[in-house]
Amino acid sequence: MQFGSQIYTVKDLDLNALTWEHIILLEEAKRMKIKATDQKLVDFIKSVDAFKKDGQFNQEIYENALQYTFHSNPREFEEQIRQDLTINLLLGKVMSAINVTVNDAEVKEAYMKENKKFNAKKFEAEKAKWQELLVQKKKLEALQKYLEDLKIQAHLLDYIPKSKPSQEN
Repeated sequence: MQFGSQIYTVKDLDLNALTWEHIILLEEAKRMKIKATDQKLVDFIKSVDAFKKDGQFNQEIYENALQYTFHSNPREFEEQIRQDLTINLLLGKVMSAINVTVNDAEVKEAYMKENKKFNAKKFEAEKAKWQELLVQKKKLEALQKYLEDLKIQAHLLDYIPKSKPSQEN
């Protein structure tokens, strides 16, 4: 997903929690009648460079990659991709519905946390960038709250540990 820069090592991942979150998100997508179309699935698969030869999708490369690299068959692989695309559609819809605003004081405060000395000229030049970063941060926080609310609705919050905070690059 492209909603934040999170870097985890394998030991950081709680596969049980990720599996439950995956299930919860698929159920929410189903409830909201969101599902990746066949065309979206085909377009995505055809866009994967690993399945191309000379810039064009190659069915033989695709099937060999599934068999030997992913140890999967097309039906299983495509269903997993459809689920991932469906979740991305859901999250995109939720993110686009989240309306947040930031004021100049918040922008200046964020700027000051990163820049110990205030430089008015530099601040004005970078103000829009800082404003967008804060909006995205608030949207991600709202998305996280939405996900926590879904877990509560599913009565799973006690069984799924809280997500690890994102690590800045």
